[in-house]
Amino acid sequence: MASESATVLLMRVCPKVSLSRLPVVGGQIPDSAARLDSLDFTYVSRPILGQEADKVAALLAGVGFRQPTFPPAGTGGKLTIGAVAELGGRQVPLRPHVSGSVNTPSTAPSPSGEVDGAGGANGLLEEEPPASAPAVLVAAPTARAAWTEVGWSVGPLEVRRLGIAYADGMVWVLADAGVSAAGLRLDAVGLGLGVTPKSPVEVRGCLEGLGLSYANGPVEVAGAIVRQQPPEGFRLMLGGMAAVRTPQISVDAVASYAERSDGSVSLFVFGELEGLRVGAPPFELLGVSGGFGYNSEVVVPALEDVSGFPLVAGLTDKEKFPVSQGVAKVLGALEGRIRPAMGQVWLAAGVHFSSFEFIEGRALAVLQFGQDFTLSLLGVASAQFPKKSSRPFAKAALQLRAMYRASTGEISFAGLFTRDSYVIHPDCRIEGGFAFCTWVDPSPHRGDFVVSFGGYHPRFRKPAHYPDVPRLGFQWAVSSDLSVRGECYAALTPSAFMLGGRLEVSYHVWNLRAWFHAQVDALIQWAPFSFDISVGIEVGFEVDLGLIHPRGSVGIHLDLWGPPTGGIATVKVPVLGNVSIRFGQSRGAAPSWLTWDEFVKDTLGGKDRVQIAPLAGIAPQQAAQASADRTVWSVAQGGFSIAVRPPVPISEVHVTTPDKTVKKWPKQLDPAGPSVASDPCSIRPMQSTPVTTRQFITVAKEDGAVVDLEKTGWQLIAERQHLPRSLWGTKLDRHHTSPDANEPLLNDQIVGVRLVVPPPQESNEVGPIPETELQAEDFTLTDDENVAARWTTPATQPVNTASPVRAAVAAHTTGYSALVRALEDLAVAPAGTSGQDPADFSSRVWSYLTEEPLSAVTGR
Repeated sequence: MASESATVLLMRVCPKVSLSRLPVVGGQIPDSAARLDSLDFTYVSRPILGQEADKVAALLAGVGFRQPTFPPAGTGGKLTIGAVAELGGRQVPLRPHVSGSVNTPSTAPSPSGEVDGAGGANGLLEEEPPASAPAVLVAAPTARAAWTEVGWSVGPLEVRRLGIAYADGMVWVLADAGVSAAGLRLDAVGLGLGVTPKSPVEVRGCLEGLGLSYANGPVEVAGAIVRQQPPEGFRLMLGGMAAVRTPQISVDAVASYAERSDGSVSLFVFGELEGLRVGAPPFELLGVSGGFGYNSEVVVPALEDVSGFPLVAGLTDKEKFPVSQGVAKVLGALEGRIRPAMGQVWLAAGVHFSSFEFIEGRALAVLQFGQDFTLSLLGVASAQFPKKSSRPFAKAALQLRAMYRASTGEISFAGLFTRDSYVIHPDCRIEGGFAFCTWVDPSPHRGDFVVSFGGYHPRFRKPAHYPDVPRLGFQWAVSSDLSVRGECYAALTPSAFMLGGRLEVSYHVWNLRAWFHAQVDALIQWAPFSFDISVGIEVGFEVDLGLIHPRGSVGIHLDLWGPPTGGIATVKVPVLGNVSIRFGQSRGAAPSWLTWDEFVKDTLGGKDRVQIAPLAGIAPQQAAQASADRTVWSVAQGGFSIAVRPPVPISEVHVTTPDKTVKKWPKQLDPAGPSVASDPCSIRPMQSTPVTTRQFITVAKEDGAVVDLEKTGWQLIAERQHLPRSLWGTKLDRHHTSPDANEPLLNDQIVGVRLVVPPPQESNEVGPIPETELQAEDFTLTDDENVAARWTTPATQPVNTASPVRAAVAAHTTGYSALVRALEDLAVAPAGTSGQDPADFSSRVWSYLTEEPLSAVTGR
C-alpha cells in the first residue's frame, strides 16, 4: 500500500539574547550566565512517528537543523514550539507542543504541560542579537506557560524554574530567579523575554513581581512589588509592601499604583510604626500610622465595621492585615476600602495609645478633598477590669466614628459597643450605642439636629435622615432556665426630649414559664414645659399542660401627663381584668403659656437685642475697641461685611433713607431667593398668632449723614435656617398640647441679614490733590551760609556711622511712636512694631540696614 505523503515546515530563530539585558534586574546578572539561545517552530501535516520520524530527523540534520521535535501521537497537534536556554554554558531544552491548526491556535495548556501558540515557516533563520535591551516591561504570561524545574545556580544567580509560553504574537521564555549577596536577596517572579517569530526579531521584557529581603542579626527587612489584574478602565496595576523588624520596633507599609487607559494614575501609600513606648503612664504612645492617596479615596466604613477596618485595626493585626502572606493578601484586605477615584486626594494619620495601661485605643483621622471634602475620625477604644487578668470581670470595646462631608452638609459623631463587650460574666453582653448628628448647608435638613443614647421613644417616628441607634443595655443568659435583659435610651431633638428603659426577667423550667417586666417611657417638651410619661410593671406565669395553657399576671400601668397634671392608673388583676382609675386634669387641658418677658428669659437666654458681628474685611491684628455705647472695628481696604442677627426670625427688612424716612427694602434678600422675606412665624410657647417681625437697618457716617444703601450699591443678603416648630410653630389647640417629637422644622426662615459694602471703584485717574500740597516751600540762605562748602565728599572706605544713626533714632522716640500708631490705624504696621520700645528699636536698627549708609552734612 502506498504511504501517505507528509509535509514538514521548520523554522529556527536564534536571537541569542542574554538575560543581562533585562530592565530592572539585568545589571545583577552576568552576561554569560543565562541567555535565550534559540526558538524552534515545527509544523507537520500528519503525525510522524517511529522510524519515519528518525528518517525525517536525519534529513534535517543534513541541512543543519538538529533535534527537531514532532507532536506526540494522539494529541492532535500539528505545531510544535521549542526553545533552548543556555545557563552557564549548559543547554536546557524546552519542548512543549501546540495543539490545533496554525491559523486557529489555542492558548490553553494541554494535559502534558504543553502550551498553545501559532506561527511557522520553513527553513533555518539565524538572527543577530538585538543591540539594546527591551524598551518596555510588560505583564508576564505566567498562567499560560509550561514550566520546567531546573534548580540551577551560578555565583549569586539562582534559577528555580524555566517556562515557555506563546501570547500576544510572541514566544516567551520565563524564569523564576533570584540574586543574593551579603544578606541581601532579590527575587523575580515571571521574569523573561518575548521574541517575535519573524525577522527582524522584536524582543520585549516581562516581569510578574519583585521581592527584596535583607537579614543581618536581629534586623530583618522585606519588600515586594507585584503586578495585579487591573480593574476596568485601567491598563496597569502594581501593588507593593515593605516590612522592617527589629527587637524593639516594627514598620509595615503597603502601596498601590494604577494607570488608566488615558495615562492618568491613581496611587496610595499607607504605613504603620509599632513598638514605641513614648510618654508617661497617663498617656503612652505605642505606635503611629499615616498615608496618602492621589486619585483615590478611602471608603469610610459603617459604624459597626470600624473595628474591622484594616487602617484602624492596624497593619500589625495579622487577621485584618495579613502582611506575612504577601502583597496579594494585603491588597485583597483593602479591596473595596481604598479604590481609584479621579480628582480625589486623601491624607491619613493615626495613633495607637494606652492610658494608665487601662484603656487601649487606636484612632485614625482621614482628610479627603478634591471632588468632595470629607473629614473622618475613626477609632476603637477598649478596656478591661482587672487590667491584666486572664479572666477579667468586665471588658468593653467601643467603636467610634466622626465625620463631616461637605457635599451632604452632615456632621456626625457616633459610637457602638463591639460584640465581645461584657460585664460580670462573658455571657452578660453589653450592647448599644450613641449618636450626635447635625446638618448645615447644603443639606435640605440644615438647622436640624439629634442626640441619642440608645435610640428613641417607641412612639417617635424617626425621620429618614436620623441615624439608627440600637438600645443601650445588656443581655445575660444566667443559665439555661434564667435570662435577664435590660435596655435604656435618651434622645434630644429640636422638638422634644425623650428617655426610657425596660427590664425583663424570664424563667423557664420544664412546662412552667414565669416573667417579670418593668418599663418607663417619657416624652418631654419645654417652653412651655409639658410631659407625657408611661410606667408599667407586670409579673406573670404560664403552664403548658398539653391541651390547655393556664396563665395569669398581675401588674400596674400608669400614664401621667401635664401640666396641668393628670393621668390614668390601670391595675391588672386576675379574674377581674383591667381596672382603670383616672385622676387630675384630663389630657389636652390648656397649659400655662409664657409671657414675652418669660419667653426672653427662659427660651432666648435673656438675649433681646440685635447682635452685630463682622464677617469679612476686619484688619488683621486689630481688636475691636468697645465703649459703653458702641464698638469700633478697624476695617481693611478690601471688602467688608457684617451680619445683623435679631433674637427672633425676620419677616420684613426696612432701611432708613437719607431723608430719615423708613421704607421696606425693595430688592430680593437672596441673589436667587424665593421671596423678599419669609412667611410670618408664631411664638408657640406664648400661644401667639402669626406675628410680623421687622428688622430696621440704618447706616450713617461719622457726621450723622445716612447712607442710601440702595443707590450706593450695598447688598443685603438673607441668612436662612430651618427652625424648630416647638418655638416658632403655629399655636396649639386645646386637643394637641402634648409633646409631638415628630414635628418637622420650619424651612428657610430668615434669622439674619448680611450687609456687604460696595466694592471699590477702579479708575485710572488720580483723585483731587489740594493745591497747597503742590506749592513750593520757601528756603532762603543767608550770605554767611555756604552749602557747597559744608558738603563732604563720601569716604572711599566705609565709615562708622552706626553710633550717630542710633543716637538720632533714640532721640526721636515721640515721632517713632506716633508713626507706629498711624500705621496701626491703617492696618499696615510691620509685624513686631506694635508696643515696641523705641530705645530697643534703636539698639537693633543696624539689623534692618543692608548696606552702610552714606552721611553728608546738609545744614546746621
